[in-house]
Amino acid sequence: MFAPAYTTDQLFSIWNIADNVAIPAQKFTMWRFEPFFSTGNTKPYTLSGEFEFGQFYGGNQSSITSNFKYDFTKNFQAEIGATINRLKFPKEFVSNRSNTVKADIYFSRLKFAFSSNTFINSFIQYDTDVEKIGWNIRFRYTPKEGTNLYIVYNHNVNNNRERVMPSLPITDNLGFTIKYSKTFF
Repeated sequence: MFAPAYTTDQLFSIWNIADNVAIPAQKFTMWRFEPFFSTGNTKPYTLSGEFEFGQFYGGNQSSITSNFKYDFTKNFQAEIGATINRLKFPKEFVSNRSNTVKADIYFSRLKFAFSSNTFINSFIQYDTDVEKIGWNIRFRYTPKEGTNLYIVYNHNVNNNRERVMPSLPITDNLGFTIKYSKTFF
């Protein structure tokens, strides 16, 4: 498949997209091309990829996203993937260093269903731009249709604590959520 995209966006203030790159407040029109492929879901595995390239707020973007998912059983699936992102801006947007911004994300996901109404998901992600590792574990229990119990744990860790002074804490944020929902008819 091949899908071109045209976007218009108005920035009303300067966007500091990176330490050394500031995108000015103005109107931007952008053409991007987004070809993608997938092997489909007729087999126990799925391999997919998406490419995105074109204009990006006065600069250029090149991105590749790929993932591989495997269904070990109907109750257990695993997935790994990555997004490699390169943004290149004109010299007038750049303060001192390279005019290329690298923002890559690597992830892994596991899904396990204990039954048709109880499952647990885990998601781990590493973001090279902010140098953080994050994970999420979510448990869902649906005793009957319209009733759900969610228990969610989120944790983000600073991978490079010494990149700023004073040093960053080990844990960037941590959350534990319990949610119960019931639909009344």
